[in-house]
Amino acid sequence: MHNSKKITDKLIRMTKSIKSIFYLIIFSGTIISSCNYNNSKKVEKSCAFSKAIDSTYIVGEKSETIGNFGDCKLIDFQNEVYIVANLNNELNVRKINDSSSSFKVTNPIVSSSWLDVIEDKGSILCVTASIEDKSLRLYKIDPQSLNVSLLSTVLQYDEQLLIDPTILKVEDKYLITYTQIKGNINNGDTLKQNGHYEVVLVESNDLINWKEVSSIVSEDTNIEDGFLYFEAEENSLFFLYEEEVFDYKKSAIKIKKSTDRGVNWDEPITLLNAIADQEPAAIFKCNEKNYLFYSSDLDDHGASYYGAKGYVSSFSNSNYTPDQINVSLKLDYGVLLFDVMLNNNKMHFLAKKMRKDDTSAIVHYTFE
Repeated sequence: MHNSKKITDKLIRMTKSIKSIFYLIIFSGTIISSCNYNNSKKVEKSCAFSKAIDSTYIVGEKSETIGNFGDCKLIDFQNEVYIVANLNNELNVRKINDSSSSFKVTNPIVSSSWLDVIEDKGSILCVTASIEDKSLRLYKIDPQSLNVSLLSTVLQYDEQLLIDPTILKVEDKYLITYTQIKGNINNGDTLKQNGHYEVVLVESNDLINWKEVSSIVSEDTNIEDGFLYFEAEENSLFFLYEEEVFDYKKSAIKIKKSTDRGVNWDEPITLLNAIADQEPAAIFKCNEKNYLFYSSDLDDHGASYYGAKGYVSSFSNSNYTPDQINVSLKLDYGVLLFDVMLNNNKMHFLAKKMRKDDTSAIVHYTFE
């Protein structure tokens, strides 16, 4: 009888302990859920791109290099920021975080008029369009030694001109776009007929053999500053571009979407109407919004690059409904914005500063 009472008491104590543990788990779970919820709100509020919209960022470093610069891009290579630039129509590379570094030409020298870059397997892949060589070529760059090797000639051309190449890797596929122009190039004369602009998408599995996938845009208007990117959540390709009837005149910024890896493309959506000369640099998705970065002569109509400033606009994610439009960035006056990148929660901006004496400078800014 005594033993059975002891057993009963033990069972009661065990039951109370189990209940206590159960309530503790529930309470802890509530705390954890609450913490997760609060953290998610903090993440949403701390989106770096929203700082650009709210103008709550702090301008960090700014460096300026004078020279005969053409197209330039930023790249995050092994968590270090580099600039790959066309300087005197030749490929040059500069490491940002090294204050003693300067732009250095590659070995061998590569002729380049327009370019784009990605990191791939410990190297920089650089696609270049060259007026001098009349070619679209793909190179592999070692940013430490600056040694360059030619991987493939994607296209050789005679009559038309190729501009604004882009490169992207999606899973095991490499994608390149280029804009080919037949007829009048960058026509700014309202009395002349425009040339025909076509943006072509090609793909490869081995970086050597390339096949055409589709024509993304085909218009008798100036199509420039293409930006190809992939959204994993939507499993879709996007192509951002500028469309203007006449060069250095008012232009629209548009975007097209493909849900079948570039075979077919939806009708374009106009993000910014043609109210100024507008040059897209990059677009990012963050917290269910799209942030578009661009330069525009909005405050000095008709001045084009020489009167342009940097801007950001935000759009809802699903249908690109405008949210906040034409928010001015703290960049210099008279700039052509080339590229925008996020590295270690810092925004990096790369722009060409225009000068009336036909000289120019590449300016690199950081925002925190």
